[in-house]
Amino acid sequence: MKPSEIREYKQVILIRSDLGIDCGKKCVQVAHAAIMGADVGVEYISKMWRKYGMRKIVLKVPDLQTMVKITQKAHSFGVNSAIVVDAGLTQIEPGTTTAVGFEPLAEGSAALDDLTSLTKDLKLL
Repeated sequence: MKPSEIREYKQVILIRSDLGIDCGKKCVQVAHAAIMGADVGVEYISKMWRKYGMRKIVLKVPDLQTMVKITQKAHSFGVNSAIVVDAGLTQIEPGTTTAVGFEPLAEGSAALDDLTSLTKDLKLL
């Protein structure tokens, strides 16, 4: 790919802020979401995202219901995602949904614009 053809790609990750987990646990859940979200994406876009910086934005959602609502709406726009469910070995109960990683998307794409419209009011982690 020529430098003039390089597009910016971004991955959006949501993490629940209502679980009371410590910073290290949040980091691990976000890491899971990043990898899993990239794996559900279009292979070419995921490859370009990895090649050109793996840009991510991590946003806090107040609860599971908000996370589910945003994820379902994103799916209706055709945006793939992967939901992180914790094994419960440390700080939270087994089966707790902690995060969601959306597929990397190209800047300026309708899909990223749609996802941004769904998440624009959320705060950064």
